[in-house]
Amino acid sequence: MVDNAQDIHYLQHVTALGERRKVVAHAPIFSKTGVKLVEAGVAVSQDLLDKLGNHHLFPMLDECLTVEDALSSASLRGQTKDLLAEDITFGALIPPGGDDALLDAIAAIPLPAPLAFKLTVAREQRPEIFRHSLQVALLAALLKSMDATCTPAAMSDAAAAGLFHDIGLLHIDPAIFDTHQGLTEALRHHLYSHPIIAYLILERTSGINPNIALAVLQHHERMDGSGYPKGLAASQLGELGQILAVAELGATLLAQPSELPLKRHLEVVLRMNADKLQPRYTAHLETLLAAIPRPSSGPTGNTETIFSSLIRLAVAINHWRSVRAQPQQPALLHFIDGRVERLAHALADVGIDLDYWTTYDADIEQDGATLAEIEIVAREAMWQLNALTQEIRRKWKNAIDHDAEQCRPALDWLASVEAENLG
Repeated sequence: MVDNAQDIHYLQHVTALGERRKVVAHAPIFSKTGVKLVEAGVAVSQDLLDKLGNHHLFPMLDECLTVEDALSSASLRGQTKDLLAEDITFGALIPPGGDDALLDAIAAIPLPAPLAFKLTVAREQRPEIFRHSLQVALLAALLKSMDATCTPAAMSDAAAAGLFHDIGLLHIDPAIFDTHQGLTEALRHHLYSHPIIAYLILERTSGINPNIALAVLQHHERMDGSGYPKGLAASQLGELGQILAVAELGATLLAQPSELPLKRHLEVVLRMNADKLQPRYTAHLETLLAAIPRPSSGPTGNTETIFSSLIRLAVAINHWRSVRAQPQQPALLHFIDGRVERLAHALADVGIDLDYWTTYDADIEQDGATLAEIEIVAREAMWQLNALTQEIRRKWKNAIDHDAEQCRPALDWLASVEAENLG
């Protein structure tokens, strides 16, 4: 379970909430050794944070606190309705007459008091996490509803998994969201831990379907085994977790302005991720997004930056191809080679031959749609290359620690890619 003695980030969110709204302990809070730390009726304050931050708590903090205007089923339904009215892209997802079924699914999400409190913290202190979670809940419910055998209960379970999927982010260092700095090893560990944290929270909360908790644990897993936290492959993944992975992709695309129509944007991204996501639900997502309007902005980067990214990708892939002939750990060699060639194949599949991108035709700057598509491909490929370096560090740590010398050619390549700070 989440360790309160090390969970200073969540305590800070709760304390900040207490400065804006009335947050009180409705039950005494004890240390795990039985020492009463907080009496019932005490308001949250900075002094309380200092007192609790050094202790392992029992019960957990969310089980002891209440807040005014806490999230409820009724307010959740209302906020969902507001989102659909305010956001033209999400509102357009709902078929005529289909909003009642969707809103009913959202309102039927179980909200035990500890989870209602935690989601209130997200809504008030990390509104971007709460809004994203609500968007993923909507998309997950819609994707599930497109199955012929879907029941209202199954639709609500999908919505619940979406709503809860990122609650673990409330417990990790907010520095991880600073896009202007790279991820340190410690921050990367925080990132990988957030599905586990969320799973443990849900697992210990009564009234939550175990399949919802499992889906939250697996929402960053991928069918080809490249995801985290466990690196599970297709046959090991539950359906609900795979729905979440597709729903999160959809929410991300809907939030990105581009010159490309959503349908084409999704086609490009899916071709770059052909073996990672569940085909049934990617097909559902394509159907949902086929005619959805989106803000248009053209490419978000300049031409030189976009093509510089492609050149760096070409350098990384060609560097690996020159390194792989050297004597080295055979299993690691096979793993990296498979992943790199899969990336090169995905690029070729969307029409990008990296051997021809050392220069570019200046006329392409006048073709906004083509340039926007190239930018999407470059951004996705760079992200995948960066994800590969992290996957190697996770999965092959023991082999590298045991025999770094035999892994030296791969490690040198890995270091060169990481030094470029791709992604």
